[in-house]
Amino acid sequence: MFGLFKTKLSEYNHKYTVNYLISEEATAQWQYHVQENNFDKNSFRGQPFAKNTVKLFIDNYLKMKVDDKLLTIIVDLGYRKCSEWIDDYRKLEKKVSKIKYESLVKKLAEYLYMSSNLENGKFSHLKFDHQKAMRDGMGDVDFRKRFKSYNVMMQLMRDMDCHMRTALTHKKTETIGRTELDYLIQEEENKILKSSDKKRDDILNKLIKESEAKFADRNLFNEIGN
Repeated sequence: MFGLFKTKLSEYNHKYTVNYLISEEATAQWQYHVQENNFDKNSFRGQPFAKNTVKLFIDNYLKMKVDDKLLTIIVDLGYRKCSEWIDDYRKLEKKVSKIKYESLVKKLAEYLYMSSNLENGKFSHLKFDHQKAMRDGMGDVDFRKRFKSYNVMMQLMRDMDCHMRTALTHKKTETIGRTELDYLIQEEENKILKSSDKKRDDILNKLIKESEAKFADRNLFNEIGN
């Protein structure tokens, strides 16, 4: 009975909420396709499963209603956005493969430092209180801000993954071993930790700006309202 009083999610009235959900679905596809199945061409979340997962989020956290048509749009665009990310990843892979090993290690140290600071500063508002959302919904969330920040953060994580995968398969790593690679990265991160506040901030800001530029250059047709 209480569902009768729920607001209906609309691509016209809730543009950024819907685009955030598309990005969340794209990330779920990415996680399954890349992280769990190493780019296997047949490993993508099926539409019925994906739609059910998105609907649960809308029901339980947004406290809203949604029709099947919009669910289909979210899942379809999520798949297309993930495909766009895969194409971008492959292009970055080619560039990263040409970086000198020492520079690759330094860059990985920067990403490692960045990842340990993700929940502070610029991305602190992305922390998700599941119990609060289950109880009160997410009516107080600025989805326009969350949509952009979430995409910038996930771009950072995909770029870091690309650099790490490249380092792990590098011929130098095959020679020295994974343990030595980890040691070299940690040594470089220790240098960052010992540097000035300004130097550390400059490293974070540079990585974030690189990610923001990629976000600005995204395919807008893989979202609604553009």
